[in-house]
Amino acid sequence: MGTALSLAVKSSLPTVFARLLTTPSNSKVESLWLDFSASKKRLLDTYDLVTNSNVSSSIDLLLRSSLSDLNGSVNCGLANPSIENAQKILQQTYWERALELTDVMYHMPTNRRNEWRESIREFKFPEFTLESVYSTLTTLLLERDKFVAERVEGVFTALSREHVTNCPQGFYKRMIINDIHNGLSPDSSRTGYINDLRIVIGRLMGREQDDRVSSYDLVSKLMKRTGEWVEMDGGSIRIRVYKKGTAHLEVHPDLAWQLNEILAMLHPRAIPSDFRTKTKKVTKAFSLSMSLLDFDVVNALGELSPVYEKCEHTNRRLKVIKNRFTPRYPYSMSKHLLAKVAEVLKSIGGVHCDHHEFQFDYDAEPIIEQVYIEGRVPDKFSHQYYPTQSGVADKMAIKFEGVEGLQLEPSAGQGALAQFMDKDATLVEVSALHCDILKQKGYDNVVCADFLKWSDSILKTSTRFGGILMNPPFSEGRSMLHLDSAVSICDNKARIVALVTQSVAKRFSPKGFTKEIEIIEAHEFKGVSVELAILTLERG
Repeated sequence: MGTALSLAVKSSLPTVFARLLTTPSNSKVESLWLDFSASKKRLLDTYDLVTNSNVSSSIDLLLRSSLSDLNGSVNCGLANPSIENAQKILQQTYWERALELTDVMYHMPTNRRNEWRESIREFKFPEFTLESVYSTLTTLLLERDKFVAERVEGVFTALSREHVTNCPQGFYKRMIINDIHNGLSPDSSRTGYINDLRIVIGRLMGREQDDRVSSYDLVSKLMKRTGEWVEMDGGSIRIRVYKKGTAHLEVHPDLAWQLNEILAMLHPRAIPSDFRTKTKKVTKAFSLSMSLLDFDVVNALGELSPVYEKCEHTNRRLKVIKNRFTPRYPYSMSKHLLAKVAEVLKSIGGVHCDHHEFQFDYDAEPIIEQVYIEGRVPDKFSHQYYPTQSGVADKMAIKFEGVEGLQLEPSAGQGALAQFMDKDATLVEVSALHCDILKQKGYDNVVCADFLKWSDSILKTSTRFGGILMNPPFSEGRSMLHLDSAVSICDNKARIVALVTQSVAKRFSPKGFTKEIEIIEAHEFKGVSVELAILTLERG
């Protein structure tokens, strides 16, 4: 368009936060103004048309034609149109659209945001020109850093007993919030402070812009777990709720220094530099994960409802179907959100049934609550979690029949293979959530560990296994490493049945073992792009 105007505004916020800020391109601003100009021209042309006496009578006839009683009369609202008022309403619409081009309103403190909305509602805005749009947006973008800092400061002062100027540690120090609940229910205004903290931290962790956070429901669940430290939002925050109504919160060190850096924008001398830089100290209290669920998914998980049997007799009390859940309001949810919730439920062992119901073969309620609180599920790609599909598992189970001695499943997942083993079999699984699922299913001998490290420790003992049934991870040559470790802890008469790639099955030939390979057809194991085989190794 050839304008010299620009919105090139540089943020002073931490890089991880700044790169998530939304600053519209010049082309978007100019496109909006061109759209406004075209709308304004259409408005003026329409005004000229409807104020023409010859046209107004025709409009009256068209309006009467839509009535059920064609002899009725119409109160034509165009009797005394005001082009000035019409242009005000048009500009009001476009000022709202201009602000939506940025995320400034999202980061504004509540009182500032309400002031802006009220000024637009009362038509207190300048003429909608290209220059005024650029000027207004630039001013707001320049203040955005300050808005974010004010929000962070508001969270800190609300949650801490000490003001930032008296507490140089800032977010490194444990924060306390009083009267979070009254013994019966949470306090909505007090839980709102936790909302703000979660929103800001969510942005630092790369979460999408989303303020649909419900810490009220979260605290309601934590009231049943008083005195217990609980990780939430991917381990970014630890919280402990007490019976007396207080709550203690700690922020992960990798995030605390970034919050302090933002605080220092308002109080540059209050927080020393060593509290505004990443600490080298490793903390064992947190297990931070950046693979977070969106807040709308988290909220939906927190509202899952049990499913009741359908009964023809309305006077009969309906019975709950054991271990079956459904979203509370599925028909008011978007297809996109329903799909994301379904993906989470399937990842923890849910099987899709009629409508939007999911059936579990174990008591899934505590696992669903854990996912809801932590805001995360195991990443199937980082853990290479591809559960063994039933047809393949059946074939492996047949080859495993008759083994003697101790039994082991090195990558147990959610128990797809363990169901064919003795109940006292040792199940090793790297995912803590999957371990909880296995325990909920009734397996007692569950070890939460990386199998490669765990097998090294077993080598130092006299424990050896007579039967190993396994589906090791495929990536980065890890299946070969898992097979090597399995062989190393076998007894003298052992059998290993493993699901591996065909290339690994052909190459892996440990000394002292005979082997058999059964090729798996592509249609038997969906979701992977490699060719698979069942490898059976026998010693003695």
